[in-house]
Amino acid sequence: ESIATMDRGPGYLNGILSLFFNSQQPASEYSTENQLAAPYFHRAKAAELVTEIDKRFPQSAVRAELHFRLMDAYAAYAENDAVIREGTYFLAQFPADSRRVEVALQVGDVYSRTHQSDKEFALYKTLLKELAAKADGVPLGEPGSAYSKPVGGQAATGARSSEYAQVLDRYLARLVALQRLPDALELLRGELDRNPQDPGLYEKLASFLDQNRLNQHEEEVYQRAIGQFQD
Repeated sequence: ESIATMDRGPGYLNGILSLFFNSQQPASEYSTENQLAAPYFHRAKAAELVTEIDKRFPQSAVRAELHFRLMDAYAAYAENDAVIREGTYFLAQFPADSRRVEVALQVGDVYSRTHQSDKEFALYKTLLKELAAKADGVPLGEPGSAYSKPVGGQAATGARSSEYAQVLDRYLARLVALQRLPDALELLRGELDRNPQDPGLYEKLASFLDQNRLNQHEEEVYQRAIGQFQD
């Protein structure tokens, strides 16, 4: 059975969903109090409807879109707990969805704002592992090169996995901002140990050492790279 069977008229179900998700009300029709309450009411009703659809149509292809839109609505109103709850559900229920990294980074932003760095970094580690595996253990690739072969369904330019590069850069930036340079160095070494065939990671580590004046470690990195790659 499909969710489409609920739509008795063209766009009927979408119209209902749009009404629930829409938080804009004419100022002339409601008092200030009602205007403030309306967005919360709409999000609550939207959540109820999405939950009902989950129960009645667990195989529906539109469930991911509805949950994504619901989480986006929570994020727009800075409902941190709801973003974490909905985002975590999305990641568990839709592991193959193309918006997986986008959702995870929104959850990571909430963890950052609410000072839950351990959960934030655990999420980034999971993403890096998944994205590197999708890129066959070479998520960055040759420094400065472009790859014609898509990775993870995306056209690749520069890094083989642009999402991997994005998550890695964010993770490193957060660690540096928290003055946790040893942890940042451990992160890069761990990624290199997991993906030893990726020349881009050697370059990333060497660049990080140079930028943060950890030059005494650079020779070791280059010697390791020389031993790994014939060119």
